[in-house]
Amino acid sequence: MASKDNSRPDRSAAARDFDRTQLGEKTRVFQLAKQLGLPSKDLVVALNELGLVKVAQSTLTKAEAEQLLDALAAAPADDGDEKIRRRVRKDVENEINQIEEKVDAELANEEPLATEEPLTNVEPEVTPAPQTRGSSSHAPLFKPPARAERRRASRPADGSSQEATREGASTRRARTPTTPTTSR
Repeated sequence: MASKDNSRPDRSAAARDFDRTQLGEKTRVFQLAKQLGLPSKDLVVALNELGLVKVAQSTLTKAEAEQLLDALAAAPADDGDEKIRRRVRKDVENEINQIEEKVDAELANEEPLATEEPLTNVEPEVTPAPQTRGSSSHAPLFKPPARAERRRASRPADGSSQEATREGASTRRARTPTTPTTSR
């Protein structure tokens, strides 16, 4: 933004110092901008202010170019930055004033602190520890379950079980298929 405000005095000085004999019958806006040392955007804006709708590639007649140079040379060299600074200072002063008034109003509405009771030191109440009773009243937190009687596998005392195992083994052998061996 500062470059735009700083270019305004340069625009008028460039237009005043420009040698108008360099202007041809027709001149493009961007060529005139190069000769003036200004951005073509600034010239397009100035042309729009004059009522001439042009773009950077547009052609200007000698009369239009001179009219543009006259307008640029006559433009007052306002220091826009100073105007902005004054506005900002004024706004800041206004804000500070409003804040001070608000604080003063709040302080006036507050009741004085002297009417309140002063704070006192508060001592916490300590609850006494429970008295321990004898160990007879002590109950364990975990009581293991009672162990149930285990049943053991019993073997028959007679020889009938041995015979059963022999028969089972023989039936197992009979059931397994045998593969014939072939020789090559």
